[in-house]
Amino acid sequence: MSKIQIKLAAAAAAYEEALQALVKVRERYENGTGKAYAEICVREEGLKAKIAQHRESADAAQAKFKRLFADAGHVVTKEVKGALAAKNDALAIIDELNAALQESEHASLEPMLAASSDAQRYQTAHAGAFAAYARLQVYEALAECESTMSRAMALAQRVPLEPATREPLSPNLPEARMALVWEELKAMVEELPAGTQEMPQEVGVLNLGPFADRAFISVAAASQMRKARAVREGGVQGQPECRETPASAATMVA
Repeated sequence: MSKIQIKLAAAAAAYEEALQALVKVRERYENGTGKAYAEICVREEGLKAKIAQHRESADAAQAKFKRLFADAGHVVTKEVKGALAAKNDALAIIDELNAALQESEHASLEPMLAASSDAQRYQTAHAGAFAAYARLQVYEALAECESTMSRAMALAQRVPLEPATREPLSPNLPEARMALVWEELKAMVEELPAGTQEMPQEVGVLNLGPFADRAFISVAAASQMRKARAVREGGVQGQPECRETPASAATMVA
């Protein structure tokens, strides 16, 4: 077995190992932590949409109350009381929705951190499987043309004279001929039709779900976020959000 054949066998084994690792982390993320956190984000986005909707209603009720109260000469009439009740009901609904969103935000920290960690592992495993596939393709190609390519390149290196001048070869000419082979290979790559470099089916498309367009959270940032939550245990003022991870508290993985 030639050296290329040995390397080909090793590349095939490495690819199978990378695929197995990818399948494991993909399942954990897409059907586990990633799915759970995606559902939390959908729920929180729904709460925020309801808050915005009821905020408009509350603003309208507030304006109506003020207008009726002023029109009544600031006398509490039956119509004014009805408008006041409608305004207070709208504000109460907003308070309850904010409380529900706040509670969800508080409870979703650990699911978010778990999803971030698994998403990072998923991306790393996906890149590793794709790299292993590309390496395997290289060794398969080399194995197919091992004899003819090695013979041609050996002949190019052993030409005794510079054809144009019949002078002995300069020390750099064999290297230049090797570089020519590389340049020709690159030119062949550029001429490949669109879609030739698509991801292999078994590797599949990387689907990071809720972390598709946001940074992963570093260990240090996760610790800071847990400490901040502990400080806010008594309650947070204001309207929370389904978190867009701040750049200062997260790191992107290449």
